[in-house]
Amino acid sequence: MLQRIQMAANVLLIDSDLDNSGVFCLTLLQNGFGVRAVQTRAEALEVLQKYRFDYIVMDLFMPGMGPEDFIDDVNANSPQTEIVLLTSSDDVVDRARALGIRHCFTRPIKMENLLAALG
Repeated sequence: MLQRIQMAANVLLIDSDLDNSGVFCLTLLQNGFGVRAVQTRAEALEVLQKYRFDYIVMDLFMPGMGPEDFIDDVNANSPQTEIVLLTSSDDVVDRARALGIRHCFTRPIKMENLLAALG
């Protein structure tokens, strides 16, 4: 008898670094998550108009649209989607909390911590 794989949650991954994105996607898929990856916040906004996600995992500092504008847009149009921030700087955790972000991880990220936040 075939077993059906239950997806834990759907995740939109926003990362301009293709190597990082590949590692994240593989890890999330291996752990039962549905994943869609994009490289820019502008691409993410387009995808969010078509699909529903439980989580967005994104780097705080990326070229283009600022994180505050993006987070405001997500909160207005997809309030059920939780945003998880990734950053290379420890000093932005307070800034992330001020934006309403519950989970903020500094790089290098322990995958088990990310998985726990998405679980």
